[in-house]
Amino acid sequence: MSERDIIRHLSTGGQTAGIKTKDIMTNKVVTVETNVTSSQLMQLMTENHIRHAPITRDGQLVGIVSIGDVVKQLLEKYGQEAEQLKQFINSQSCQNLANKYNRTNKQPHAKIS
Repeated sequence: MSERDIIRHLSTGGQTAGIKTKDIMTNKVVTVETNVTSSQLMQLMTENHIRHAPITRDGQLVGIVSIGDVVKQLLEKYGQEAEQLKQFINSQSCQNLANKYNRTNKQPHAKIS
């Protein structure tokens, strides 16, 4: 049962006293296997409007991931990629490629009349 299940129940005038979890919980839970990527999780969570996803292995629960976990992982991934790109751009190899390109692709300037 999630916070959203409780809010949904209360918003329709439901009471919490004497209510059983099975009566208000989400019946069809979206789960993922342990080999899911952060990008796949983000897409799945967005499409299904969920903030938490149980992680399973061979049909058994092994953990739960939140949207915050996914965002944190993706930010770290994109930060690392950005740093690698900066390092490549500033590397000697990249400078050599740029110089080689400039030497082999010199075009005469067009005259404007």
